[in-house]
Amino acid sequence: MITIDQLNIYRKYGGLEDGLARAGRTSEKQLFENNDWGKIADSEQNIELIAKGLTSQEFKIRIIQKLHEEFDSNAYAVITSPISEIFLGMKQQHFETFFNALIAATEKIEDKYFYLPVAYNQEFVFRERAYCYELYHQIRQILPADFPYILSGEVNKAGHPRIAPFCGSIIPDFLVHNPGQMGEDDNLVIVEVKTIHGADYNREGKNLLKDMNTINCMTNLQNGYFRGIILIFGANNNEKKLEIEDVYRDRCNPEKVLLLFHDNPKTQARLL
Repeated sequence: MITIDQLNIYRKYGGLEDGLARAGRTSEKQLFENNDWGKIADSEQNIELIAKGLTSQEFKIRIIQKLHEEFDSNAYAVITSPISEIFLGMKQQHFETFFNALIAATEKIEDKYFYLPVAYNQEFVFRERAYCYELYHQIRQILPADFPYILSGEVNKAGHPRIAPFCGSIIPDFLVHNPGQMGEDDNLVIVEVKTIHGADYNREGKNLLKDMNTINCMTNLQNGYFRGIILIFGANNNEKKLEIEDVYRDRCNPEKVLLLFHDNPKTQARLL
């Protein structure tokens, strides 16, 4: 994987490999093996083409993936800086693709996953995990095959060296990300799901307030998540929804964190 030291040396000699061969230090030359120099040269050329608007969307996505594979996080941040605004626009497009898939998926949640029957009881209960499993399945069915992120469920971030010191021991319901990476473009969306009954907001660090804290932290980390979503289902209690909206507006940045209510099965969740 190409490092920031290799990239700096490449630029020190103006991209001229002969310059490195003639004037470079032995320690500098030893950093390069296989075709690392050529990979940097190709990447610089591709980034220039993207910056000039001379490439297709498919080409951009392919190049981003290649850069993720070939450059470490520091080198990736530097080499892509000329097109950071373009990448931000692409990230917004990817978020919209996921968000639309999520909304469409909520309409496919049937009664048996929304309301879980209880044996020997005429009542039903809302079960977050049953709902989440079905929602995960439906989203996966809708997302395009070439979607450049992975949808993961209940990823334990308790020991993550870049997350746990700031956000604590957390297990988000859904993450849309590039697993194993923590670069600028690797973390797209974090989603927390709550039943209307479980969306309590009276105890600090518990239930809904805990989820809000988690999402706020994860969207404000360095190279953190581009957007956060709080999804509350079984939300037919209008009085409680109004109270939740007040808490949301007080605690969350609506430009980064979205609040969705999903009232009934076979209907679309709605954005606040």
